[in-house]
Amino acid sequence: MSKEAAIIEENRAYWDAHADEWFGTTALPKYGVMFATEDELQLFGNVRGKRMLEICCGSGHSLRYHAERGAGELWGVDLSQHQLDHAGEYLAQHGYHARLICSPMEAEIDVPKGYFDYVYSRSAGRRTCRGRLTGLLPI
Repeated sequence: MSKEAAIIEENRAYWDAHADEWFGTTALPKYGVMFATEDELQLFGNVRGKRMLEICCGSGHSLRYHAERGAGELWGVDLSQHQLDHAGEYLAQHGYHARLICSPMEAEIDVPKGYFDYVYSRSAGRRTCRGRLTGLLPI
């Protein structure tokens, strides 16, 4: 197993084991402790009818934030199936649906190219996808 694969597997195991502890703790509109919020910054602007793809979507709380603002289509990617199980249940409890894909963000993700209005990650931090997300936006 390569070093990168070992790191991804360790990360997946952590999130599968600890998803319950992190449920809903870090999500839009918050960007972090003592930071301005999305409600203040309006980085996304009007998302009504927009196709949104969140990388590292976790428990789905940020997807719900966009759904409540009228996003047209929600997609989420996370490397933890436990996180995605939470996201699917959480969104369904609030009347929303997202296409959820279990994959590390470093992988070639099976989503339509040039399709999304927004591809974002609130949680990926400074990690890079080494260009694998290129072509997901229609620009």
